[in-house]
Amino acid sequence: MKLKWLLVLSTVIVVLLIVAEAVNHSHKTKEGDGVAKQGSSEEQDSAWLAPTLSSDLRTVGKEREMVQYGQDLIAHTAKYFGPKGTISQTTNGMNCQNCHLDAGTRRWGNNYGGVYSTYPQLRARSNTIQDIYGRVNDCLERSLNDGKMREERS
Repeated sequence: MKLKWLLVLSTVIVVLLIVAEAVNHSHKTKEGDGVAKQGSSEEQDSAWLAPTLSSDLRTVGKEREMVQYGQDLIAHTAKYFGPKGTISQTTNGMNCQNCHLDAGTRRWGNNYGGVYSTYPQLRARSNTIQDIYGRVNDCLERSLNDGKMREERS
C-alpha cells in the first residue's frame, strides 16, 4: 500500500511541476515573448552580436572588399556555384545562408561567430580529425551536393 501511495505522490509532483513550468512559460510569453528586445541591456549582455562592416572602421581596402565578397558568396552561393553559376556549375542551387542565416551573422541562426576557434576537431561521421577547410568542403560536398572529395591538407 505504501508503494502505491509513493507512486501516486510522485506522479502528482511530476504533473504539478509540468503545470507550473507551463504557467511560467505562458507568463514569460505574455510579458515579452520570452525574447530580449533589440537594443535592451538584456540582449547586449546575454547574446552574441555579429560584427558589421558599417560599424567596423578598421577593415579597409582590399581586406574590406574580401569581407564583402565573402558575405556575398555566403548569401548567394548559387550565383557563383549553382546550376547556372558564374564560377562553376557544381552545386544544387542552395546558398550557404539556407543554413547559416543572414550570411552566418544571425544569433541562434547557425552563425559563424566562433567556428574557427573550434577546429581542428574530431568528426564522428568520418572518425577523423578535421580542419576548418575540410568542414567547409564537407558542407559543399554534402549540403550543396557538390559531390567532390578534396584531398586532405598536410
